[in-house]
Amino acid sequence: MAVAEKKLQPSTEKTEAGSFQREESKAIEYVPEFDIYSDSGAIYLEGNMPGVDSDGVSISVEKDVLTISGDQKISIPEHMDQLYSEFSNVFYKKSFRLETALDTESAEAVMKNGVLRVKLPFKKSVVKNILVKAD
Repeated sequence: MAVAEKKLQPSTEKTEAGSFQREESKAIEYVPEFDIYSDSGAIYLEGNMPGVDSDGVSISVEKDVLTISGDQKISIPEHMDQLYSEFSNVFYKKSFRLETALDTESAEAVMKNGVLRVKLPFKKSVVKNILVKAD
């Protein structure tokens, strides 16, 4: 049996304590896929992050880079002990370079059924007249 095949086989050997042996699961990192749309008022991003709820999503803007990350945790009911797991925690992360004409202060985001929707409104242009004085 190849080494890769061994990792896929669950261990059914009991330890002295009577529980099954298992390897600690590690988080898998994915780059989520996003669709980007726009209309006259905003840019919209829509991306899939299955298994992530709104508490597990983080959206930040630093300078002109928008970073979206999400953490999917596999939870075990409080009254149960985990004997074996083939699931791994998943971490999503993707960054976008923003146009300077976006109003990140008014951004909105909604997470529903593993789909994240972000709205980034365009900045309203402000015309400022400068008074020219005679010398």
